[in-house]
Amino acid sequence: SKIEEEIITIEDRAIFTSEELENDEDVLFPELIHGESVVLEGEVTRENKTSNSMGFKYREHILTAYPITGNIVPFKQMLFNKCLLTGVVDRIDEEGKIRAKRPKLIFNHLSPLSSDDERDLFDRKENP
Repeated sequence: SKIEEEIITIEDRAIFTSEELENDEDVLFPELIHGESVVLEGEVTRENKTSNSMGFKYREHILTAYPITGNIVPFKQMLFNKCLLTGVVDRIDEEGKIRAKRPKLIFNHLSPLSSDDERDLFDRKENP
C-alpha cells in the first residue's frame, strides 16, 4: 500500500519504453495539443472524396481536416475560401499513439470569412 516514485531522466527513458525521443523542433504546431478544442482561421485548399477530407491551409502549412460527420459534401462550397474552422486537434499516429508530428483537425463547423461583396469568379454577372 506504499507508493514509491523515482525521477527518470531522458537518458534512462530508453530502458522503459521503445518510443523514440521526439525532437520538439520536428513537431508542427506544438501548441495544438491532442484533444484540444480550437478555432482556426485559414483557407480550404482541396477536397478528397475518397478519404472524406479537406486540406486546410493554416499559417502556410496544409493540414488535413475531417468533418465530424464524415461527409465533406456540405462543405464543398468552402473550397478556395478563407474560413473559420471550429473543431478538435487529433495527433494520433499510425500506431494509435498520441505523438503525430503533424496535427489533423476534426471539425464540426466551417464558416466563410469573406463578405457578400466578395463573390467567386464564376458567380459574377456582367451587366449588358
